[in-house]
Amino acid sequence: DSLILMIKDEWDEKLEQRSSLLTSFRRLDIALTKDVYEFCELFISTGNKYSTDEDVKAKFNSYVDERRFINIHTNHDDAS
Repeated sequence: DSLILMIKDEWDEKLEQRSSLLTSFRRLDIALTKDVYEFCELFISTGNKYSTDEDVKAKFNSYVDERRFINIHTNHDDAS
């Protein structure tokens, strides 16, 4: 029973964190896109905690910039 309660508590905490993040994106007028959901998953899974809307915005913008950089440099045909 205690293991089930621990798992439930962890699940509830992650849902609460995701809700806080998504609410922050809504306040920032950032559309809830696939990038937003993937960012939220990464943010939570790496142990980050919601602090302020501006902090979330800065971290999200860095995440998007990093993904663009990776996509630019991995989508070219190196054989040409």
